[in-house]
Amino acid sequence: MSDSIENEPNTNILKEKSSIDHGQIEGPDETLQPSILIRIRTDTIYRSKLYQTLALSWLSTCLGWNAGQLGPALPDLQVITNTTLDEASYYLTALSLGFLIGALVAGWIFRKGHQMITMSTLTALFAILTAVIPWCKYYVLMIILFLIRGSARGVIDTGCNIMILEIWGKNNGPYMQAVHFVYAVGGIISPLATAPFLSIRVHAVNHTSKHTNISNFHKLSENFSASFKYGIIDSQETHNSSVHFAFAITAAFALSCSFIFLYFLCRSTKQTNNNANHSPTRVTKDLPRSIRLLSLSLMCATFWFYLFLEKAMVFFLPTFTLGHMQWTQLQGSYAATTYWTAFAI
Repeated sequence: MSDSIENEPNTNILKEKSSIDHGQIEGPDETLQPSILIRIRTDTIYRSKLYQTLALSWLSTCLGWNAGQLGPALPDLQVITNTTLDEASYYLTALSLGFLIGALVAGWIFRKGHQMITMSTLTALFAILTAVIPWCKYYVLMIILFLIRGSARGVIDTGCNIMILEIWGKNNGPYMQAVHFVYAVGGIISPLATAPFLSIRVHAVNHTSKHTNISNFHKLSENFSASFKYGIIDSQETHNSSVHFAFAITAAFALSCSFIFLYFLCRSTKQTNNNANHSPTRVTKDLPRSIRLLSLSLMCATFWFYLFLEKAMVFFLPTFTLGHMQWTQLQGSYAATTYWTAFAI
């Protein structure tokens, strides 16, 4: 009888070890966790995680705000640099190329450097470049600024996702979803907040005679960028652009993120170390190379179409409504807001 009692704990230990080896036990039972409010008051590690997630959510909101602002502001940037729409479209090309470079080097940067230092430095750089862009009148310099700004944003955007994964581990689902949702919220609000600072475009309509001198007509077209339709010249003149104020607001938001990360940097790293020590054991499985290549290919194709809709389409949507549908810039901003609302849903 005594031998069976003594062997029972060993049997339980062997059963528990076997269940862990088969991936059945990966950490504490989530159903036994106290409520969120109790954990916020009593669990310092959980509270630190939540504060960092809120900071990353605010950063994601600022990034969405910036993404929603560029489309409505493109006609004003085009006027500032005195370029055509085809030339101004290279701003998006430079921004996307920079984003690609930043995303490629982000993993290496976050492995070699401190996360909070990297995020604080790059958000400050992003804020400075955002404030400088509307004051730049030189086309080549504007492209360079967009390239550098895109690189900084590529690292920031990737770093935001990396930090969410490292903070919450396998339980990152709702927090990752929340971060991307507030990104869309920033995109919804930004066009409406940017619209009052955009230039006022005056449509001057002049009726012409039936017999129009072709040479004079071409001269008018060159001077006023007019379009001749059915005997009516509809020209646009730009007045009172204050787009630099809109970019200054975006820069202030980004700079606030830099100070928030600086605050986390100045705090003790004790909680971070404890968080790493208390992280549950993760069971990983090696997939066959063919499955990994297929999965990565499908993910790349999905993101290719996704980023086309998120970046390129909404970037040119307000300009399309302004040039081809004769809408006002305010109406073009409403179109961008409608797009971001659908994106959030």
